[in-house]
Amino acid sequence: MKGSRYTGVMAAFHLTKTKDVHYLHGGLTEALDLSPLVAAADVPLKLNLGAVTQINSVGTRTLGQFFKDLGARPLELHELPGVLVELLNVFPQVFNGRQDAVQSLYAPYLCDSCQEKPELLLRRQELKVTTRGVTAPLRTCRRCATPMALAVEPDDYFLFLL
Repeated sequence: MKGSRYTGVMAAFHLTKTKDVHYLHGGLTEALDLSPLVAAADVPLKLNLGAVTQINSVGTRTLGQFFKDLGARPLELHELPGVLVELLNVFPQVFNGRQDAVQSLYAPYLCDSCQEKPELLLRRQELKVTTRGVTAPLRTCRRCATPMALAVEPDDYFLFLL
């Protein structure tokens, strides 16, 4: 099954590995099989989710079961896309208390000068988390070299950190 999130057709899921990082690609749907990751001997288990384009209810259940099956096993989640950040904020129980495993994620930025709207990768240590909320770093627009800020309210987008 091929397609894109723009046509309403779920993108096919596949899993690859390079060195010590496992990569999830496409849509997390009925085709999602994470049993090879549960069985993998890697410690910590490093997952790059940057190519995940969408998730449906079945994929959400499968992902939740995956995190339960991992238990306390060391885990690193890299390049969490916006669709999974939203899931983590709305249904944190899916991640079974593993929000601390998020090492990097994509966040929406906006250039007020040229209206560029890129999704930029942020490392968790770049975010300043206090009892007053979350602050994200400014970035420079690639198109016009103007400083850009997060396009959404940081405390809402990074709710899972609070």
